[in-house]
Amino acid sequence: MAKILIADDEINLQNLIKTVLEEGKHQVLTVTRGSDVIAALQREKPDLLILDVMLPAMDGLSLQKIIAQDPALRAVPIIVITAQKAFLGMFSAFPQVAAKLEKPFTMQTLIATVDSILNRKQSPAVQ
Repeated sequence: MAKILIADDEINLQNLIKTVLEEGKHQVLTVTRGSDVIAALQREKPDLLILDVMLPAMDGLSLQKIIAQDPALRAVPIIVITAQKAFLGMFSAFPQVAAKLEKPFTMQTLIATVDSILNRKQSPAVQ
């Protein structure tokens, strides 16, 4: 079981993702405003962040730049989600962005992506 933070202002999508991930026995936390993401990351220390690009109060790219500067926060892998495919390339420079998904995506794709990232994070490093 992992702790996953979802940052998305589309409440219906956020609730769907939350429900699907909770069925997979994950603990899911949600925020709808970009300005709440950093505080939630610091307070909750999630294993994974699902980050929408277009958020009120602070967009996903601005958040990503802040996260990348903080050693404690940049250890959290991120799945970037957006309906604007053109924005996805802007996240390629950030190593903690483990995956990028264009909306609409299937819940099966999301689950497979989440599982893959969490499995990589839990696997011991090969010596």
